[in-house]
Amino acid sequence: MARAAYRGGDFETSYAAFSRAGSVGPLAIDDLDAMAFAAAMLGHSREAMRVGELVYVRLTRTDPNAAAGKAVELGSAWLSRGEWAIGQSWIRRARGFCRCTRESDAGEADLPGNRRGGAQRGRRPGGRTVGGIAADVAGA
Repeated sequence: MARAAYRGGDFETSYAAFSRAGSVGPLAIDDLDAMAFAAAMLGHSREAMRVGELVYVRLTRTDPNAAAGKAVELGSAWLSRGEWAIGQSWIRRARGFCRCTRESDAGEADLPGNRRGGAQRGRRPGGRTVGGIAADVAGA
C-alpha cells in the first residue's frame, strides 16, 4: 500500500504506511528513501533528514556511489536551510567516497569524477559526476 500510494503521489498515505511498516521491521533502502521523500513533501523536514540519513548509512555498506549521491542530496538540503557547517560536512562525506573509489579502482578511466575517462559509472543525470556535483555545491 505504501509503495502504491507513493507512486500515485499520495504522500500522506504513503508516509503513514511506511511508518507503520517500519515499526514492524526494517524497511528496504528504496522504501526508506521513498519515506524520506514523502516526509519532505508533507513538510516534515526533520523526519525527512533523519530517514535520509538512515538511507545514507545503509548505502555506505552496499553502494558507495549511491551513498555519495545521497550525501550530496543531504548536504544540499542542509545548505538550502542555511546550515552551512552541517551541509559542508555532508559534502565532505561525498568527496570522501569519491577519493575511496579512486584509490580502490584499477582503471583510472573508470573513476568517478575523472575528466579524462569516458566511463559512466558515478555519473548522475546530465552526465555530471558525484565529485563534480559535490564541488559545485561546496563552492555555492
